Amino acid sequence: MDRREGSNLDRRIQLREKHSIERFIQIVFSVWTAILLWELDNPPSKGGSKSRTMGDMIDRVKMQAAGETFEYVMTYFNLPVPDGGLLYILKSLGLKI
Repeated sequence: MDRREGSNLDRRIQLREKHSIERFIQIVFSVWTAILLWELDNPPSKGGSKSRTMGDMIDRVKMQAAGETFEYVMTYFNLPVPDGGLLYILKSLGLKI
């Protein structure tokens, strides 16, 4: 390996390290933003009522996605979407379906 090949290899390694650092910073910023938005949506309660946790919010999104998927499949196959039962329960939980 001559000198020029060695310097090209060094530059590629430095560039790869730079990209890795940039990705890490992006991930940290994304997590920080998610936590900030969650805290803005759930201010600390003064009356003793329990505020929603991050897990509660994720469970709510998963349930909403499951309900929307169910409704989409039923509509796709031209099956009647039940207005009561499961969808009624999901809507009563506050999910937008």
